[in-house]
Amino acid sequence: MKEKNTSKLKNTNLKNTNINKKNNNSKNNNVTQEKNVVSKMRIIAVIFAICAFVASLVFNIILFVGINNDQNKNDKATENIVFFGDSLTARYDLKFYYPKVNVVNKGVGAEKTDDLLKRIESDVYDYNPSKTFIQCGINDMTNDVDKDDTLLNIQTIITGIKVNRGNTKIYMESLYPVNEKIVKNALNEKHRKLNNKAIREYNEEIKKICLENNVVYIDIYDQMLDKEGNLKDLYTDDGIHLTNLGYLKITSILNQYVSD
Repeated sequence: MKEKNTSKLKNTNLKNTNINKKNNNSKNNNVTQEKNVVSKMRIIAVIFAICAFVASLVFNIILFVGINNDQNKNDKATENIVFFGDSLTARYDLKFYYPKVNVVNKGVGAEKTDDLLKRIESDVYDYNPSKTFIQCGINDMTNDVDKDDTLLNIQTIITGIKVNRGNTKIYMESLYPVNEKIVKNALNEKHRKLNNKAIREYNEEIKKICLENNVVYIDIYDQMLDKEGNLKDLYTDDGIHLTNLGYLKITSILNQYVSD
């Protein structure tokens, strides 16, 4: 009898052990399936991000090819075009973006409008340009220059070119937008005070000056914005200065005036 009971007990323990193994296997399978699902979702997310980047890259390559094709149709080698401004101009690789055009980059980093006035003779008049593109003003804002003084300096730059180089066609670029989400955390304390509301107000005044002086005003600002009204993330690293994609966008805006 004792042997029979012992045998039954062993059989019962074996059954329980098998059941526990099945339960553990089932749990392990569930965990494995969950891990597989998470891994697949991560892979899909990565693939989606890569596809979005490639699509953006392809679009901008097509845009750049189109820009160069337009320039090839109109060889402007006989022209002498000056780009006059601050660091946003200085960082603009004009020879790359306008390979068929005689362009001169006269951008200097950190300069205010009164600094541009000090070098206008050597950097604009002396080149006797057929066209001059002016980009300035943002450094006046970061250095708390009175708005009226900035606008007067812009008026003086325009008047000076008209008086000294009457055949030069003048193009005045709007101030570019900033990305407020980035500049509010900028290491440079001066940059933190920049905001797009104030920039829009400056642009309205600059536009009036252009109308009064028969100067072409180019609205860069509105064409660089994201849905939240900031400079697009793709176009900037620090919230103010532009990436290569940013300058590609600028080129797509300015090309019609350069090629005109």
